Amino acid sequence: MLLIGLYLLWLAFNGRLTLEIALIGIPVTGMVYLISLKTLNITAKRDLGRLARFPRFAGYFLFLLKETLKCALHVGSLIWRGEQPDSCLYTFESGLKKKLSGVILADSITLTPGTITVEDEDGKFTIHCLEASSGPETENGEMLRRIRKLEEG
Repeated sequence: MLLIGLYLLWLAFNGRLTLEIALIGIPVTGMVYLISLKTLNITAKRDLGRLARFPRFAGYFLFLLKETLKCALHVGSLIWRGEQPDSCLYTFESGLKKKLSGVILADSITLTPGTITVEDEDGKFTIHCLEASSGPETENGEMLRRIRKLEEG
């Protein structure tokens, strides 16, 4: 996964794609990859394991993008109609086992318009919701279910 990312970064930083740039990038990114494995103290096998999980993360990213757009339209309609929302603070237990999963959830909540993560303490989340109905949706919703699925895999 890291090797592919480094090669794509090589191509992006060059600004144009020619056969020469593409071929020179192979040994250059290969050397940087080997140095990165040593420096980051990971194995190539572990890095390949990340490649197997990539489709799940890509699927979650597309889901988050869809939810962000949907919520942005909803918040925009509230503003357009001049409605005063009934905002609230909502606290719930996520049940997530890994700290990284909690970070992904907290960031996903904050990226979604109308909700902000206020606190994450040992899997107990406090979020500010623009509408009170958003709290229970976050606790029992698709976003948390998908993150739990990412955590299992």
